[in-house]
Amino acid sequence: MLSQKIITPVFMWLFVVAGVTVCFVLLPAKRLFSLGIFGWILFVACGIYWIYILSRGLLMHRQAIRSVAGIDHLLTDGVYKLSRHPLYSAHIVMAWGIVLLIATPKALTIALWITIVLVAWAKLEEWGLQQKFGQVYIDYKKTTPMIIPFRWLIKWLIKN
Repeated sequence: MLSQKIITPVFMWLFVVAGVTVCFVLLPAKRLFSLGIFGWILFVACGIYWIYILSRGLLMHRQAIRSVAGIDHLLTDGVYKLSRHPLYSAHIVMAWGIVLLIATPKALTIALWITIVLVAWAKLEEWGLQQKFGQVYIDYKKTTPMIIPFRWLIKWLIKN
């Protein structure tokens, strides 16, 4: 039970903030490339994804900001049917959207850092959730992608 209590988003965000701070101090701000209007379109698309997933995820499951020990039931519908970690998915997509918009070594390194930390943290949370919910979580893992809902995106693109 102690291991589930230490898997808290507070530690994860401390790692993210520490890495972002180091990147801002050490890396140059010179542009690597410019995507122009296409970059803005991609950035807006990432922003819409971020707002939608983040708002739906937080409205559905306010326990998501707690440690694994504080979660009393497993949600597997709504945005949690698209991704096992929709809030992390939203932040990762937005970080890479910012890279496409401003394209600096700082932005690229920060997006990479955020991706590494959030994926590692998601794996740590999954370990705790699997301990807590057992076979129910194992079955959920088999049907739902961990971070990016590629299957959902492909189906949506085919329909539209």
